[in-house]
Amino acid sequence: HYVEEDGTEVIEMAATGFTKDEIKISFEGRKIFINGKKEKKEEAPKKRKVFCSKLSTREFALTWILNKFADIDKAEAKFENCILTIRVPAKEIEKVERKQITIS
Repeated sequence: HYVEEDGTEVIEMAATGFTKDEIKISFEGRKIFINGKKEKKEEAPKKRKVFCSKLSTREFALTWILNKFADIDKAEAKFENCILTIRVPAKEIEKVERKQITIS
């Protein structure tokens, strides 16, 4: 799920069967990309002659658009009990003053 807690945007998701090394998180502007890829090559017993070997792949790709601009330098991710938790504080943006110009 995706919630906001005290100015920090929090994404929690289940990633059962993955390790933290198989998950990549990246940012671009207000977008957060979460990708996971697991490859498992099944080994045959050593006394057999192998003619074909299975390679199973599991992967996912998610993109979220954050409500606010992210302070990427302060973003944190934790992976515990197959739950990925990403905490992204909002970046302080300077307020822009409105200025008027005269028409000549």
